[in-house]
Order: sequence, then structure tokens, then C-alpha cells
Amino acid sequence: MRTEVITRPAEFLLLEDQWKRLYEKAEGAELHDGWEWTLSCLETLRGPEPELFVIAVYDGERCVGIAPLCIEPRRVGLLKVRSLRPINHGTTPYNHFLLHREYHNRDLLRSIGNALFERRGCWDFAELTSFSSKHSSTFLLRQALEERYSVFAAEAAMTTYVKLQGMLKRNKKAMHNIERRERGLRKKHRVDIRIDLPYSPELWRKLVEWNRARWKDSRFHDPQYERFFEKLLERMSRAGQLGFSCVEIDGEAECISLDFKFGDKIYGEMMNSRPGGKSGTGMILTHRMLEHFALRGATEFDFQEGDQEHKFYWTDSAGKNYHFYVCGKNGKSAYLAFCTWLKVAARQNKKLNDLKRKAVALRSGLYPSRKETRGSHAENSGFA
Repeated sequence: MRTEVITRPAEFLLLEDQWKRLYEKAEGAELHDGWEWTLSCLETLRGPEPELFVIAVYDGERCVGIAPLCIEPRRVGLLKVRSLRPINHGTTPYNHFLLHREYHNRDLLRSIGNALFERRGCWDFAELTSFSSKHSSTFLLRQALEERYSVFAAEAAMTTYVKLQGMLKRNKKAMHNIERRERGLRKKHRVDIRIDLPYSPELWRKLVEWNRARWKDSRFHDPQYERFFEKLLERMSRAGQLGFSCVEIDGEAECISLDFKFGDKIYGEMMNSRPGGKSGTGMILTHRMLEHFALRGATEFDFQEGDQEHKFYWTDSAGKNYHFYVCGKNGKSAYLAFCTWLKVAARQNKKLNDLKRKAVALRSGLYPSRKETRGSHAENSGFA
């Protein structure tokens, strides 16, 4: 097997057909690994001249592995570094490398690790954020990297799931309480619940407005992040992988959900209710959506990242995600290893975590031009 490292956007665009063929054959591929998601991210969020570091693994002329990375200037402690990060970082609940299912993951990951080592002069640090424990390749990746580098792991936000066929047999009492709430609304109001609608600019605008109103640190206050989603929705709509659902009360939208579809899986990307509106509409809409998708053969609903209480009303499984921090082989390695060890330790110790937050606040005062915003997938790398 041989590897190639794609560093320029023009070269990246030539990968499209190979990427899509590999995507169809990849082990455990997710919606966010697709060409459409990655290209939308690259076009809108990685700057006008992104510095790519996409590793492609070939068996002859067949592309059997892709690690979609980019290099970004970052600051770790007081040191400026060239950091390797997934192209999709900050936009997805988890990241993966695309690995062909007919090949052993360990062999493909070692080829990727070798390419990183051969080009070690190009990068100082790697932040491989939000790799999911659902996939065995996550732990094989860590093993492959530890053969050559100092690697630190930290738990990231968990992701929660509903097995939809079990949803049809769920606790009848719990479902009855939600149905009773819906009946109470219908006695006093005209209620219309619509599931899996095609793309609607009106619903999308309302969803973004409600998100901004609810969270002052929403990443949708950032025009670039909004453009990313507009590009993404356009592509997903054309591919038939996008759906809106909503609850209307007396002709006015009260709760809206944006969902993506991939295979027999549904991804709950974003849900919001009208500020000051009726309470409980989110539970009603979620109940109707899960029932709708279960009856149509979907097997899993992915609530994505977060441990909010309402998700555990439904979920019957949860997965952990991990950040892997890799210190390169150069004169900065010892300092990077110390800062990374301190950060990982702080996550497990309240006092250290408080000190870290004070240090971040102090640094923000020293560098006031830095933006700190959140979105549907708030970035949590620890070095932001």
C-alpha cells in the first residue's frame, strides 16, 4: 500500500469520486464522513486558503483509506503551534477516518501513522477530536499513534441513541403522559404536527432565530457558521437526506426540528421551540418523530452529543467520544506534552479545572480578537 498527502484544495477536489466510492464501502461510515459535509466545511470555515493535510491510502489505484485533516495555527499555552485537526472539527458530534471494510483497520491506520511520521516537519501537534467509542478503529488509531508519539486521551461529550424498533414497545405509561399532554393542547388550540418535511427556508430561518435568542453563545451568531449550514442544507436537500418536522399551534410554528438521514439512521441535528411559547411541545414533537421513523423502518435515532436530561427520557444507549492529543517530534514536544498532561488532568480535578478556566479567561484578555462561540456542536478541544 502507498500513501499520498493532499495539501492543496485543487488536489482535494480531484478526490471526490474516490471519496464517494470509499464512503460506500467504509467500515462504520457516518453521515458526517460524507463528501458533502466535508466540502461544505472546507468552503466556509477553514479560511480562504486552507492548508490541507489529507492522507489518502491506496492499494494499487484503489483508494482504501482517507484521513481528512488540515493544519491550523493554534496556541497551546504560550506557544504557537501548527496543529493537525479534522477538517470537520467543531461541526460534528464525532469524527472518523474513512477505512475500507475489506481491509484490516490496523494496517490502514499504520499507513496513516507512517505518513504522519514521514511529514513530521509539517506539524507540531495533532488534535484528533471527538472519535467515537462505537467504532473499534478509534482505539486502534490510538495504538497506532502510540507506537511513535506521546499520545494523551480525554473523554469528550457523550452521544445518545434510541433503538427505534424498541421505541414501539417502550413504557406505555411514559408515552401516555406525552399523548395526554398533546390531547390537552388540542382541546384548547388548533394543533398541526408535520413530520419529515422537505427543506423550507421559512422553517430554517425560524430555527436559527430561536437558536440565537436562546443561547447568547450560539455559533449561529457567526456568519461563517451560518453559511456553512446553508451550503450543507442545499447539498443534503438535493441528496434527499434532509427533513424538517414541526408543531404548529393556531397556525404559528411552535417547535421545529432539523434532521438528517443516512441509510436506516436518523440524526437529530437541531431542535428549538419558540421563545415564550407553549411548554412541552419539544417532547410531543420528539415522540411523534420517533414513532414516525420507527414505523417506516429506521433502526436508530441519534440524539448526537450532550447529556441533557430530556434526551435520557428516550435514549436506551450512549457512547463515549474521545479527544486524542498527539505531540509531534521536534523541539516543542516536551512543552506540548506538559501542557496537554495538565489539561487532561484538569478535566479530572475540579481545582485544576478552575485554574485552567482562569488561565483561559486571562488569555482571552490578552488576545481580545479571539471569538468564543458555540453552535449545534460546540467545540471542546481544550485549546480553543
